[in-house]
Amino acid sequence: MKSAKKRILSVCLSIFLLCGIFSAAVSAQTPQKPTNATFDQSGMASWDSVLSLGSSGTYRPLQFEVELFRENSSQHKATVAGSGTSRTQYDFKPQITVSGEYYYTVKALGESSYGESPATRSNTVTYAEPTQNLATPTGLRWEEGTSGRLRAKWNSVADAADYEFILE
Repeated sequence: MKSAKKRILSVCLSIFLLCGIFSAAVSAQTPQKPTNATFDQSGMASWDSVLSLGSSGTYRPLQFEVELFRENSSQHKATVAGSGTSRTQYDFKPQITVSGEYYYTVKALGESSYGESPATRSNTVTYAEPTQNLATPTGLRWEEGTSGRLRAKWNSVADAADYEFILE
């Protein structure tokens, strides 16, 4: 009876140790959670990059999944390649067109079967749609620049942050 209990205890201990080793091996490949997710008023998202030990045994930048939310409702989702530098960025400006409070989440995507990290949430930014249309730029002209290149110039418009220039 005593030897049967010892054998059962030994088998249970072996299974427990194997499960612990297996769990540690899998979690070593699960990507770390991105940190320092920041969101600025212009719609630029940035976070600290995460490196992962790849199957080849070398560290490499991961891919990330970013998701934009307005008033807790998903607006846009994208996959972003890691930059290999200390910070990775994504520009949500084209997706922020309606007034409201915005934030994004980012998570690291692991290789094949290793899953993904938990999501990190950014700070919230408030966007307000412009209340009036801006004036049309005037004085469009072409000036010769260096090396015979042409440069488009125009008179600036008050309160304009950017210009869209279309050449047809």
